[in-house]
Amino acid sequence: MLLSPLFFVVCLTCPALVRSAFYPAAPPLAVRSPYFQCYFDTRNGSKVTYQRPQYWNERVLGWSGWIRIDNSTFRLWGNFGPTIANLTGFEVTPTRTIFSIQANTANVNVTFLSPIEPSNLVLQSLPFSYVYIDVESNDGQEHSIQLFTDIDTGADSNSIAEWRTTRTNFSTIHQATRQTRQNMQETNDIAEDATVYYAFPITGGYKDVGDDFIRNGALFDSEDNNFRRIGDNVPVLGYAINLNNITKTTPSVVWAIGLVRDSVTRFYSTSDTANNSRSPYFQTTYNTVSDAIDFFLRDFPDAKQRAIDLDLKVMSDASQISDNYADLVALAARQALTIDITVSQDNEGQWNRSDVMAFMRDMDNLPSRRVNPVEILYATFPAYLYFNSTWAGYLLEPLLRYQQSLQYTKTYAAPDLGQPYPNVDGNNSPSPSRAIEDSGNMLIMGWAHARFSGDGPMISRYYDLYKQWADYLVNFTLSSNNYMDADELNYTKMTNLAILGIIGIKAMSEISQALENSQDAEIYSPKAELYVKQWQTWAGSTSHLLSTYGAAADSSSWSLVYNLFADKLLGTALVDSFIYNNQDNFYSHEAESTFAKYGIPYDSGVTNEAKTHWIMFAAGASSDTAVRDTLVTLVHAKVGSNTSAGVFPLSYDPSNGSTISGRASPGQGAVFSLMALSLQNMTVSGSSKIGAIAGDVVGGLAALTLLVFGVLMYRRRQWRKHNQRSGSVTPFFMGVFRQHRSPKHENEPATTSEIYDLHGPYGTQHPYPQTGQRSGKRGQPIILSRSSPEPIAVVSTTASGSSSVNRSGASDSDNNNPTIQLRSEMENLRREVDEMRARNLYEPPPQYA
Repeated sequence: MLLSPLFFVVCLTCPALVRSAFYPAAPPLAVRSPYFQCYFDTRNGSKVTYQRPQYWNERVLGWSGWIRIDNSTFRLWGNFGPTIANLTGFEVTPTRTIFSIQANTANVNVTFLSPIEPSNLVLQSLPFSYVYIDVESNDGQEHSIQLFTDIDTGADSNSIAEWRTTRTNFSTIHQATRQTRQNMQETNDIAEDATVYYAFPITGGYKDVGDDFIRNGALFDSEDNNFRRIGDNVPVLGYAINLNNITKTTPSVVWAIGLVRDSVTRFYSTSDTANNSRSPYFQTTYNTVSDAIDFFLRDFPDAKQRAIDLDLKVMSDASQISDNYADLVALAARQALTIDITVSQDNEGQWNRSDVMAFMRDMDNLPSRRVNPVEILYATFPAYLYFNSTWAGYLLEPLLRYQQSLQYTKTYAAPDLGQPYPNVDGNNSPSPSRAIEDSGNMLIMGWAHARFSGDGPMISRYYDLYKQWADYLVNFTLSSNNYMDADELNYTKMTNLAILGIIGIKAMSEISQALENSQDAEIYSPKAELYVKQWQTWAGSTSHLLSTYGAAADSSSWSLVYNLFADKLLGTALVDSFIYNNQDNFYSHEAESTFAKYGIPYDSGVTNEAKTHWIMFAAGASSDTAVRDTLVTLVHAKVGSNTSAGVFPLSYDPSNGSTISGRASPGQGAVFSLMALSLQNMTVSGSSKIGAIAGDVVGGLAALTLLVFGVLMYRRRQWRKHNQRSGSVTPFFMGVFRQHRSPKHENEPATTSEIYDLHGPYGTQHPYPQTGQRSGKRGQPIILSRSSPEPIAVVSTTASGSSSVNRSGASDSDNNNPTIQLRSEMENLRREVDEMRARNLYEPPPQYA
């Protein structure tokens, strides 16, 4: 059970802690992206002071930390080196994993922090984590304290590594990579084109570096440039710091670790895109990785406080459900958000900040390595809706864009964007067996994203695609022969699959209604209501829902009908309450069975496998809090059993908890299903409401327009005659420009001119950093304030290429052009309407107080 929120604050300053009873087999350390995930293997109660961190696939990561106290050295984490210190406390929060350790006369807190930044996309896209250490004397006396940490250069001992050190005004940064890199390739789940970064000032072979610290409490400021195989006298990136004689560290001693790839993916969705490589989004703000690391380290005090605030808010929300549930939320948060947030460049190399896409890797489902697997995205969607619903749109966008392109010709949704990650080739020949599953998932997610973000333009842009999938569901949902569900069951007329398709049809009616297409809404809504009545009659005729329905259905069969959760999430209220009540009674009975020690299997035909994400969906669909809590407790018991390997897996044996598959899967975002039910709905913008606002404003100007129309027409004729005589053409462009500045310090990234949409794409978050204030600090993003928008400039370019802008924002050549003046006024009006819409509909990301 997690301790109270006060514990999170206390544990930072009072290292003498009681160990939490919840001790999962793989607590997260640095978890930021599909390729940057490391954990401790603590199964069977193993302590971190005995273990080296591991990648999610259990390959060892050579990362260790030591402390030297009055000339005696102790191991804080890692599996070799000096005397082992004593682990006294442990805690997991959504952003942090905290180990409390006693080493001789010092109490030490080692905290691994992977930030979650719901209000700032640049910060969320930074592929770095913190590790920081707090030390306090436990006898009240001063002691001589030195700290040491190092990390090796890779997981493949046969590869030749090369490394170098970069020193800026703020950081000493070590980096290492394979000498021969293969772009967009991976070996043993490790990216071949990645570079690891660690902010420490010296490199050398492990033995030399470690011995130097043990003997001297310091490292020699030298570099080993003998590039070699990783397995030969293991090259490490190490750092030692002398704290001198202290009773307590103030502030924390911090390091940054990260894994950077560029390009991140290649997105082959449209034939007219010359540059299809996509880069990490943080590069839109920081010109170099060193600039990004400088900012990341300088930002640590604020980042630490933001993490504490977010942890308190999330854990407060989760604890209102149960303490066991809060444990699961804390463990799942970082794992659910392991995606790559990317941006494209145009053919001139300029960042296209309006083109943000996110990509997810199908973890531990080898050899597929599928890109944006739809059933996993469907499972994790509640986490993205909870943290920032706009991020959910970034994950949907590449799926929708590809399937709207000419490359995709099927009338049903694809299960993914192809394989293997990180190559996004698209899947243009999916099997129709998954058609109901994937089409239903996409419709449900599409409407959920719009419902909780207010993003009407996205569902409008892909309306025809959604409608095509809904038509497919109308034709085949109830007669689902030869179809397969997310669990690869392919029974005839599966109950759980059918309700998914029916809710998908209802979601289409909601999409149509939101976009004021009442004709389509009146088609899909009655269909969904008719289908659900038939479904309830056929599948719910007994005391619980059967696994299948129809004449051949087995009356003793059953299913964990987890897709009922979508009915609750979307508020469609399609399914009658007696169905939910019957299912709750059934789950309560099954939870008491002998084989349900760690969870209820997902179907009566597969009793040796349970799935955490679907059990959490079933808990979210429950109308009985006691049954809900029972289902949560079963998952909690499995995760806390600490007996089997695997990073919070999706699939396991419910009788003994042994892992089957789905290690480190982002699908664990399903844990957030219970909190997602409390999210506030947004008014979907981009349709009727905008029309009403614009109509009122334009209507008010109609009379004025008529009055000046005659004058304008006359002056326009005169202007045309003038242009015909002079032969000049004066095109114009209107936009909002960011203020730009030159670097004030060395290594600061200079900002460049760029067109900036004041309010950005629709949704709860603009892709630019939104901290609400400007900052002149080096490397920190410039923020536009909504209350103080940037100046508007009307830029005029003459035929010769020259341009001028006067103080009012209009070019001199345009001042006497009534048509352009009118266009300018109408453009200003349009912008004001957009701002009115944004002020009325904009829902800021969660604030953590």
